[in-house]
Amino acid sequence: MNSPDIGYMTPAGMPVAYDNGMFRVWRSGGTWEPDRWAQWLVNQPRGLFAVVPDVPTDAKRTRARFDLYAPFVRLHQPIAYALQDGSDRVAPPWDDFDVLFVGGTDAFRYTELGWALIAEAKARGKSVHVGRVNTLRRLLSCRSAQVDSVDGTRLAFGSDLIWPQLCRWLDGLNQQQPLWAA
Repeated sequence: MNSPDIGYMTPAGMPVAYDNGMFRVWRSGGTWEPDRWAQWLVNQPRGLFAVVPDVPTDAKRTRARFDLYAPFVRLHQPIAYALQDGSDRVAPPWDDFDVLFVGGTDAFRYTELGWALIAEAKARGKSVHVGRVNTLRRLLSCRSAQVDSVDGTRLAFGSDLIWPQLCRWLDGLNQQQPLWAA
């Protein structure tokens, strides 16, 4: 995941997806700059998806912001809709995005409702990405839900010990038998 506030240099050929930086702004109490974000997004190479600007923890306001910014994002990248707290009362615009990005609070994401919305997205043929997956427990949960991708800041901002630990986690997941057979 890359965003205008992080500005990683992605190695050629490496898959990349684009975040909008809203969670960081929300957490810090800062101000989001839509023109800066838009200019940054226009200059990015084609990626896996770009998360349409959302309002962390607020499904209703996220939906309104999605309706405003999705047409712009669609011109430049595949669209990800950010699932937020309250998505049981404000349904995602299922036909208008490519990837379901699971955001919101942990109290929302790791509940039956959160998992039910992931299952619905998968049943509708949508890819699912979960953000802030920084522990083995969360990684195992995402594997169980058959999500397509995850991200977390653990690698980017952790110590040199994090990379070997993550490799062990992924090796362990790859060696496990499928959770169920068809």
